[in-house]
Amino acid sequence: MIKEALQVIADDIELIRQSLMKFSSYDFAEDIDSEMKALELSQSTLAARAHVSHTMVGKWLKGGAKPHGKERFKELGMALGMGEARLNKFLEANSYPVLYAKNPLDVACRFVLSTSSGNEHIVQVYRDFIKLYKLDAYTLNKEPLDVATTVLSQEFDNEYTTLMQTY
Repeated sequence: MIKEALQVIADDIELIRQSLMKFSSYDFAEDIDSEMKALELSQSTLAARAHVSHTMVGKWLKGGAKPHGKERFKELGMALGMGEARLNKFLEANSYPVLYAKNPLDVACRFVLSTSSGNEHIVQVYRDFIKLYKLDAYTLNKEPLDVATTVLSQEFDNEYTTLMQTY
């Protein structure tokens, strides 16, 4: 009986091992490198777009560091010209939740992506937008707020038009 049980367990372990081998492993440095090559971006150019030092980009490419926090990952993705769908995959691959409709910072990100994706100044546009709406000190409330999203969306739209006139 014990031999049979051990054989069943061994078979299960082998099946699990084979299943896990089908999954590819994610490599942050490789992902950044391939995105940079696709856009023909240098380390210095990406650094300027993402508002970090070129030394930091070098550390990312060597696997020695990663951005800290979801906001920095969002900014990196925007600096790499990612649209919303690609940015969501990028966030998930790095263990962050996708852009969420009830998170004001994520709503601002989605809005800026929908209107400025590919703009080399998108990170600065995003940061200015956050400051404009005083979202820089945002923390998730435990109690949901009743917010009229259509009004907020219209205000974003109006302010974004004004903001883009400065670029």
